[in-house]
Amino acid sequence: MKMKKYLIAFASVALLAGSLTSCKEKLKNMDGVVTQVETSNLGDTVKSMRLYNGEDTLIFNLMEAEYNNGLMMKGDSVQVHYVKGHGDTLRALLVFVKPTPAKVIDVSKDTTKVLLTR
Repeated sequence: MKMKKYLIAFASVALLAGSLTSCKEKLKNMDGVVTQVETSNLGDTVKSMRLYNGEDTLIFNLMEAEYNNGLMMKGDSVQVHYVKGHGDTLRALLVFVKPTPAKVIDVSKDTTKVLLTR
């Protein structure tokens, strides 16, 4: 009788542990280009962004996001790690901004032309 109680208790604990660990959302990631960034009225908080991945434009909520390599702007390439959010908005957890190569301007002095000033 005592063994039966232990067996039932062990089975119920194993079933409970299995059901709790399977409910976690899987973290997904996506690469794309930022098409729009929405900020608060004061401009000090980034609320959301739209990301174009080559096929669709997705909306990400950025209220819980952390950033790597700075804050993104319109036209930046990013990689977003996210989970499902409310409705058609996805919850971004980590936004990795991919660095773009710098544009170098080679300024050389041309002595054959007259320098024009105002």
